Amino acid sequence: PRIEAEVEVESAQGQVDFVELVIEADRAVLADVAPESGVEESVEVLGRIQTPNQVHRSLEACLGRLLGAGVSADVVHGLQPVGESAVEIVQTFGGLAGDMVVKLAALARTVHVDPEISWYPIPERSELPEDVAKLFGKAESALGFVPNVFQAMTFRVDHFRAWFSHFKQLHVPSENLTAADREMIAVVVSMANGCLYCLVAHGAALREALADPVWADRITLDWRRAGLDAKHVAICEYVEKITIRPTETSQDDITHLQSFGLTAEETWDIAEIAAMYNFTNRMAMATGQIPNREYHSQHR
Repeated sequence: PRIEAEVEVESAQGQVDFVELVIEADRAVLADVAPESGVEESVEVLGRIQTPNQVHRSLEACLGRLLGAGVSADVVHGLQPVGESAVEIVQTFGGLAGDMVVKLAALARTVHVDPEISWYPIPERSELPEDVAKLFGKAESALGFVPNVFQAMTFRVDHFRAWFSHFKQLHVPSENLTAADREMIAVVVSMANGCLYCLVAHGAALREALADPVWADRITLDWRRAGLDAKHVAICEYVEKITIRPTETSQDDITHLQSFGLTAEETWDIAEIAAMYNFTNRMAMATGQIPNREYHSQHR
């Protein structure tokens, strides 16, 4: 069923049927909840069985659809004064009936919308070189989204190509330095630098690589208390030293790492991965990059 909503919002692009877009964006969620019911009945069921966080995520997807339809971020922010708690949202959802349209609009006002993903202009997909557009397509197929760092870094597209090639090289696992080890280096460096983007994105990657979300989160937040063995403690100590106290590094650090069976090439990779993430952290912070929301819930 299609609901013709009367609520409209003004944007630079013209009038947009706000609530209809919200409902349409949420249609897949409603179908999962009560596929045999109409939208009105499904919304009522949704309110009874979803947790507050699930309701928030559902509405965030709706707001993302609004932004994609041409409503400016400023307009969406204007629709969302700080107000109802998540529990009140669920209660409101459960009470929807004849005035569903009005209440849906009220719900949408409570959802947080991210700021711009970069302080620099983001090139349109149609403007990207063919090889970069194909890379975006592969990322979208694999992850379900294009990482915001990709979009942000294409402001200087040749630099993006060089950065991404280097990134890929350094994440090829070796016998004694696994994919998880390399992601561990990324989060240890990023925590030392306080880089929001890389902590969120590579925290998700570490959860995937370890297949243990609790342990991965503990390494990300405080590797010293994560129960790491001596080899991994040595790696973390070394990359943190490179990040915070690089003038204190010495050949003894390399010798110590090699005592755990790491080859000369692998100790080089440890240093180079740490250096690469120091660069990436600083670029992410200097350009105001915001991580994709999808990362937060991945591999948990």
